[in-house]
Amino acid sequence: MPRHPRRTLTLTLGVTLTALATLSAPCRAQMPDPTQLPGLILHTLQQAQWGDPQAQIRLGAMLEQGIGMPSQPQAAGHWYALAASRLEPDALYHLGRLMLEGKGIPGDSGRGLQLMSLAAELNVAAAQVQLANMLELGEHLPASQTAAAFWLRRAAELGDTGAQTRLAERHLVGRGVEINAVEAARWLELAAQSGDRNAQARLGRLWLEGAPDLARDPAQAGHWLALAAGQGETSAMELLAGMFERGDGVARDDRLAQFWRAQARP
Repeated sequence: MPRHPRRTLTLTLGVTLTALATLSAPCRAQMPDPTQLPGLILHTLQQAQWGDPQAQIRLGAMLEQGIGMPSQPQAAGHWYALAASRLEPDALYHLGRLMLEGKGIPGDSGRGLQLMSLAAELNVAAAQVQLANMLELGEHLPASQTAAAFWLRRAAELGDTGAQTRLAERHLVGRGVEINAVEAARWLELAAQSGDRNAQARLGRLWLEGAPDLARDPAQAGHWLALAAGQGETSAMELLAGMFERGDGVARDDRLAQFWRAQARP
């Protein structure tokens, strides 16, 4: 991956945006009719027309998703391309994604990958996760579990809770990274502290079961499982019920065990 992304970015965009001239050129047939737009969307359109790259990205998302107007992916590509020409990382991600998907614009996996990779280098977590997905599955790129783990780590370091949980799971089985339950617990705890109930449940289970390099801690397990169960995570409810039945890390309480078992199986 390039280590000096902005220099590479300028060269890549020169080729990519030239090839996408039809996207960045005016496409009035695809543009929303201002007289038919709600006030907020009209304001965004005006800002985008004045050259605000963030407004261009927001308008692109509205057009792609059909917010307040029919979905128009080709017009979305037009606004993403304009913002990408200003080196906006989120626009590079969205434009690269559309090119990879061939959604509303001609598919071009080569240029789509270039833009996605540059967005990832510029710390767009969604682009980093998408690269990890492609590397994990061997889609558009040769499969590489080590490279997939690299990009998951980059996204995890930016606070992406899904990436943190997936990286933790990899550390538990040694997929593209070393087996390290302590490191897995660290990443799970970061995601769990953000309120991610899946991470809370997985962390609770890890502390409940332990690992060769991580002593079990039922008190920690009970804490995280209770948080996940309180958010409706059924697997945490089942584990918590078992802890109350056994008195494992918590005072034995058949009533609470029955309560959580019933919540898990409505």
